[in-house]
Amino acid sequence: MWLSRWDDYLWNDIADIMNTLNQVVRNRSEYPAFRMYENDDGYLLMAEVPGINPEDIQIELNDNVLTINVEKKPEKNENLTVLRNEIEYGKFVRSFQLPFKVKEEEIEAEYKYGVLKILLPKAEEEKPKKIAIKSA
Repeated sequence: MWLSRWDDYLWNDIADIMNTLNQVVRNRSEYPAFRMYENDDGYLLMAEVPGINPEDIQIELNDNVLTINVEKKPEKNENLTVLRNEIEYGKFVRSFQLPFKVKEEEIEAEYKYGVLKILLPKAEEEKPKKIAIKSA
């Protein structure tokens, strides 16, 4: 009977560890989460990065690859003991190969209420061309 109970505890612990590892891998690969919009003038890239100081976010564009580096630092409080922690800290990087050319000098970024917005204006050659029809 004792072996059976120990065996049950062991398998439950292993299952908990596997679930935690799966969540970490899944969350790390999707953080920060992004959404992209398009109109005739350009693209808007939005990322949810709550709890980040704007100075801990770096954005680079190199050879049409947009890279966002985010560093989430843990809060320090020496008067408290952590009992449980589900908040991830560390450096996170996401890169996007842009399928279009942008006006690099006009890229704008804004961080407000935990949302990073990056405006990527289309280069003139990427904008749709309107063709006028002449009547006969």
